[in-house]
Amino acid sequence: MDCQEIESEMRYLIDQVMSESSLYSETLAAITIKQAEGSPEEAVFVLRSWVLSPPFP
Repeated sequence: MDCQEIESEMRYLIDQVMSESSLYSETLAAITIKQAEGSPEEAVFVLRSWVLSPPFP
């Protein structure tokens, strides 16, 4: 399953991950869901970590 399929077919999961991670990006939510192999808890953790980590120089 690719990220476009996740975005179009898993709207509720995308919305849940975006709201719990405090980041509105459907594409990033789909990427993290794919990376987390469908686990919403893991996807939220990954997205929150990405949001809170400072950019590297």
